[in-house]
Amino acid sequence: MRLLRIVTLACAVAALRCGKGDVDFYPIAPPAAARGAWWAARACSGVVPTRGGGGELGDVQWFVADLSQVHPHLMGAWLPPDTIVLDLAHVRDSVTIEHELLHHLLRGSVNGEAHPFVPFVWPCHLIGTVGG
Repeated sequence: MRLLRIVTLACAVAALRCGKGDVDFYPIAPPAAARGAWWAARACSGVVPTRGGGGELGDVQWFVADLSQVHPHLMGAWLPPDTIVLDLAHVRDSVTIEHELLHHLLRGSVNGEAHPFVPFVWPCHLIGTVGG
């Protein structure tokens, strides 16, 4: 079972302004793991993007940043509508990429929850439990 602890994005604003200054984003090509992570997120969640409604893999704009400046445990962030920012240390982490792509597929919160149990914990195993 894959478990990943992901801390909720504390400063989800376009520039990620967090006290000390701005966090610099650098555009990157889609990570090598993106296509496999995309199909894994779709398969485990059962979510299919709607045509013309956004949420397709090709819509994603990929960036890298030192997200430890925002929060020491932040591995990635999905910023609506189509931006994924990965921490420098997690650009090749397929689980982090799949987690952020699941946000992209869901297009935001589900019933007011950023990380609803279904599908993040079960069946996708993309977020850990305390002590897990």
